[in-house]
Amino acid sequence: MTVFFFEIPTSALSERIGAKKSFLLGCGLKIIAALTFFAGCTLQHFYAAEIISGVGVACISGSLDSWIMNKMTARKIRDEQNISKIFVISERLDKTAL
Repeated sequence: MTVFFFEIPTSALSERIGAKKSFLLGCGLKIIAALTFFAGCTLQHFYAAEIISGVGVACISGSLDSWIMNKMTARKIRDEQNISKIFVISERLDKTAL
């Protein structure tokens, strides 16, 4: 539910600060959420960790693909085979970050 509510605001943030920074921010939030889950003692800690994790997922969502597309456009990469390989790696990174 948190991802649903934060998807549009984090997209706007990504446009403002850049896809790379948005992706890294999302990864940082996911790490904070994981540490909160690990150290949490009460139900409120777990609620907070879940919200932080949701905001992190919303930051990561789409920003990695956008970042890669911007880099490929800047380097004028148009080869279909290379593009496919790049996005396979991108999906692996995305799933690892989530």
